Amino acid sequence: MADPFSQVTTPILNEIVKNIVSLMKEEYSLVHGVKKDIEKLLSNVTAIQSVIEDAENKQVNNAQVKDWLKKLKNAACDAENILDTFATETNLGKQKRKKEKFQSPLSKTSYKRDAAQQIKQISERFDMIAKEKESFHLEIKVNGVAGQDITKRPNYAGSFVDKSGVVGRGADQKRITHMLLSNEFDKEGDVSVIPIIGMGGLGKTTLAQLVFNDPDVILHFESRMWVCVTVDFDLNWILKEMIQFHSNMKFDDSSTTFLQSRLLEFLVGQRFLLVLDDVWTENYQTWEPLELLLKQGAKGSRVLVTSRITKVKDVIGTQPPTHLLGLPDEECWSLFSKIAFKGDSQRPKVLEDIGRGIVRKCKGLPLAVKAMAGLLRGCVDVNKWRQIQGSEIWEIEDQNSNSGTDRPKILAILQLSYDHLPHPLKLCFAYCSLFPKAYVFHKKELVKHWIAQRFIQAEGQGLKGRGGDWNFSKQPLHVSLLGKEVEKPMLEIVENARNLRTILFPSPYLKNFGHQALDKVFHKLKYIRTLDLSSSTILELPSSIEKLKLLRYLDLSRTEIKVLPNSICNLYNLQTLKLLGCPWLFELPKDLRNLVNLQRLELEDLFWVKYSYLATKIGRLNQSAGLSCFSINVGEAKLNEKEYLQKLVFEWSDKVVNTHNEATEMSVLEDLQPHLNLKELKICHYRGSEFPAWMREGLLPNLVSVTLNHCTKCKTLTLGELPNLQVLYIKGMQQLEKWPEVQCPSLKRLEFSNCPKLRELPNCFPRLTDLKIKRCKSLMALPVAPNLMCLILIDNPNLENWGDYLVTWESMNDEGQRSRRDQWSSCNLLELKVTGNPKLQALPQIFALQKLEISRCESLVALPQPRFALRLQHLALDACHDGTLVRAIPNTNSLFSLSISGISSLISFPKWPQLPGLKALYIRDCKDLVSLSESEVGSLPSLISLKLLSIRNCPMLVTLTKELPDTLECLSISSCPLLQSLGPKEILKSHTSLKDLSIEDCPMLQFLPEDGLPSSLQHLQIQRCPLLTERCQKEEGSRGGPEWPKVMHIPDLEIDFPKVSTTLALPKKKSSAWYCRFPGLGEEKESMKKKGGTDLNNLNALTEVFLECKRKKKWADELTGYTCFMLYPRSLHITWNNNKYWNWNCFEETSDENIEVARLSHVCWLDVRGKLTMSELSPGVIYEIVYVVKLKKEASGWELPIILKLSLPGGRDQERQVSLLEKPRKQWIELNVGNFESKDGETGEVCFDLFQHGTHWKGGLIIKGAILRPKKQITL
Repeated sequence: MADPFSQVTTPILNEIVKNIVSLMKEEYSLVHGVKKDIEKLLSNVTAIQSVIEDAENKQVNNAQVKDWLKKLKNAACDAENILDTFATETNLGKQKRKKEKFQSPLSKTSYKRDAAQQIKQISERFDMIAKEKESFHLEIKVNGVAGQDITKRPNYAGSFVDKSGVVGRGADQKRITHMLLSNEFDKEGDVSVIPIIGMGGLGKTTLAQLVFNDPDVILHFESRMWVCVTVDFDLNWILKEMIQFHSNMKFDDSSTTFLQSRLLEFLVGQRFLLVLDDVWTENYQTWEPLELLLKQGAKGSRVLVTSRITKVKDVIGTQPPTHLLGLPDEECWSLFSKIAFKGDSQRPKVLEDIGRGIVRKCKGLPLAVKAMAGLLRGCVDVNKWRQIQGSEIWEIEDQNSNSGTDRPKILAILQLSYDHLPHPLKLCFAYCSLFPKAYVFHKKELVKHWIAQRFIQAEGQGLKGRGGDWNFSKQPLHVSLLGKEVEKPMLEIVENARNLRTILFPSPYLKNFGHQALDKVFHKLKYIRTLDLSSSTILELPSSIEKLKLLRYLDLSRTEIKVLPNSICNLYNLQTLKLLGCPWLFELPKDLRNLVNLQRLELEDLFWVKYSYLATKIGRLNQSAGLSCFSINVGEAKLNEKEYLQKLVFEWSDKVVNTHNEATEMSVLEDLQPHLNLKELKICHYRGSEFPAWMREGLLPNLVSVTLNHCTKCKTLTLGELPNLQVLYIKGMQQLEKWPEVQCPSLKRLEFSNCPKLRELPNCFPRLTDLKIKRCKSLMALPVAPNLMCLILIDNPNLENWGDYLVTWESMNDEGQRSRRDQWSSCNLLELKVTGNPKLQALPQIFALQKLEISRCESLVALPQPRFALRLQHLALDACHDGTLVRAIPNTNSLFSLSISGISSLISFPKWPQLPGLKALYIRDCKDLVSLSESEVGSLPSLISLKLLSIRNCPMLVTLTKELPDTLECLSISSCPLLQSLGPKEILKSHTSLKDLSIEDCPMLQFLPEDGLPSSLQHLQIQRCPLLTERCQKEEGSRGGPEWPKVMHIPDLEIDFPKVSTTLALPKKKSSAWYCRFPGLGEEKESMKKKGGTDLNNLNALTEVFLECKRKKKWADELTGYTCFMLYPRSLHITWNNNKYWNWNCFEETSDENIEVARLSHVCWLDVRGKLTMSELSPGVIYEIVYVVKLKKEASGWELPIILKLSLPGGRDQERQVSLLEKPRKQWIELNVGNFESKDGETGEVCFDLFQHGTHWKGGLIIKGAILRPKKQITL
């Protein structure tokens, strides 16, 4: 296949030339002696512009024209570099002249003299290029349609379809057929237009054909017509095709008026179906003439439109569109096997396995599936199948381009979508090819890259297109490097590509750049625009960074850089400077104000905790965005001029009281009025009694988020009219009494915390979805919020009114008819948590929760009725005085997690309700509980899906239970001091699903069940149960304790036997002789760090070795010298590890080293895997593996247990189940994966996994890493 970047070479030339001309007119009037050269150059450029379009069309079949365009492209790029450099030098000179009283004549003219010489050279190149074009006889075209001849339309599919070859789309077909036949969409004098939207190759046309040929559809419509429209929406063509389809007669070209009258002869009064296949127009004026004609049909007429363009549904569609997605894998396989195997069910297993791999590569695209299957139809050569599986689609097409077969051309069809893009978007689209497959793009970040290359330009709130270029031949302009070691290939590229404009390293690895290497790069890359050095080991940025005069985008995020050289302030063109996650950066350069084009200075909030002073004259940074301001000169701030400022934080010290009087503080904040474009505002520890007028009067209409923390003197919250405000956080406003009115119609999230005097809120929030009220002692009633989905109420002692009312909605249709609809304001509530609200007497009347948690609400005596519990998934009841709420648990099929805790006076549980879907049951802190059920009827076995049963801290429980559910997989019992029996002798033996059994802190328990434990049990943990532990002990030379035979078959035992020899896992003091145990230490010397110093020669002073750019850590156990490892998150495989689901933050290790940790935002499919080669461990040692994690305070979604899996060489696997719901929050904890013995000479890898696969969202987990260390030595 041709280089894909060649497809973006020619469309951008017009834009590049326009910018060259523009820059010449503006800048080179300052250069003397080149007037004739400029005029000649302009003349040549104009002449070239007029024929570019024809050259683009002819280059496909004419190699000489293609070569000519390449020369033109290179000349245009060089010209742009020259012009940009000259403009930069000119502006830097102006800045310098303003500062210096005396100016050297040489410095004043030298760069102009160089520019003049370069203009002469570029003019000569364009003169030669202009002369060469004469030999190609190119036609002059202006405003023509490039790349297509509208008189020659491709031979697209008609209305016929072979149904036997169609797979899937049954639901879509049924839905569209209903829309065609139902009269609910009928409207007199109008026609219903039903769009089918999807990318090329998804089967839009096939779906339309199925519907078009449906027998019921044929009978329903008096007339049916099919027209393939394609890119050019030609009204005459469409009318002629409609007439020909209806009359079955060929029709000659005629005028539009004649065609319209001929069509109306049969269209008026008829109920018709028209399919417009492959529509591209986004212009309503183009569609309107045809729409007016179609409205003449009878009531019930339909138009079915297929299109790749999403906007078509808005321009043409009148009914909800059908958005086609990729086919599921099994349907794709069915389609593939029908074609490739000719429907034969008897096929070789090896070909089926390869075929399924090919199908997965097609990503659900039917067109690709059919094309691949067609290539392999009737072929039994395994090698060819494997070749197809290992090749890319465009490579396969190239290999078969000369076969003479008429097979679908996948890329040719998909390229139509690309060709339809405007020129600037083609550039933006092609730029994405710099990133690896499956790379998750972040929209805002990608736009910054495009702006840096000037493909688009920010103008106000919109974007304007512009030209740019690539060349990935001998002189690449844009390069991305993948892998771990990138310094050497980067230097090789820089040496051979002096015109480079972009260097990216889009990989998760920590990159290693040396200071000298960067200095060399900076001296050579004069024309670089985008440079990404994030996630690298750089500690210092060379001062030669100032050589990159055209640099517009610089990313230094997630590095250990400590100081930015002041020379960075000479980067006149710099627009984006990213410094996120730089924990050792404590200050900014003093001349930051010189970056007059800076639009985005991105720093984390933590930076401003460390940094107390921002450079004076910040007022010059008129375009900075995302900038927090501290300790600034108010008179010079000029925040109201910074139109690109996105986020602003005002914070007064909370330690110094009365540094100013109240009037002074109010005056200061009044003078710091931001620009009206501000999106986020945060004010902390402000001591004024009211907020400034620019807040009260709504002078910041674009605010999206407002946070007010500990503004202790304000009594009334007045925000004015904020139509775009979506998030409001109020915390620690001790004097706040009321928020009398709200003019925030877009508000979605609202939080009030620690506002003890707050008693009045606005009556209604129409769009509010999330509300949290915490420690507001005076508040008695909640506002009405008909769209509320999540409500959290904590410690509000006087709250008694839910704000639950019947709300009447009024709406008006297109014809002006009014309609009314009633609903309860709480009907959309999905999640409710109420804690410490003693005056709340009942839950809302009508709602359908998914998650309900109730704690310390003494007056609540009822739960939702069964008809309102149909969606309830998690229920937690805590700290209730008796079992009233427990007895009120409704019957429901949806509940999968139930937690009951702190129920006083509950001796035994009542009859369990019908909970067929319950998977996890937690019972804890029930101090009076004696039995788990009152009777055998409705006992635990009635919970037919239960997998996890956890019982904790029930001091009166003597016997566990008589029966357990057959489905139970994990049983955990802890802190039951009187427990003496787990139940009857057969209580566990017959439970073949049981895999995990944990018993902790049960000192009275002596026996396991008499019949023993099931063979399915994989993990047994017995901790702090001395009587039972002693009976389970294996004694040397004998059969051991009486319980030993019951546990000896279990592969994973954790029993704290009395004779224990401990080994410290993480040394606190340094042993001086452990390094001799490490082979090849000299090879790792460069990776070592010394605690408190940098002397790498003194090996005995070292505390640990960091490997793979601090992705791993290696040390020795202090007492034994055995090897230990810590694998940090960057060395683990984390599924869905992009920034949408995981955040990567710096963490200061005990050795003062900066390590990244992974913070889970939210995910359904959790999977964190690691591995280590067995040969790296000390032989003959029993190791344990633990994950080190932390649960944030707000962690949620952990009702079901996670699974910890250990896989050893030879297929030996162990699994444990652990419930995070019962783990402490806000502290590091260890999750033990399992134990194993490392054997001398053993090869292979030890693999470990922390996972929970499911459909439930979970979040708030922090992964520090995984430790492999010697286990405490247990004497059996």
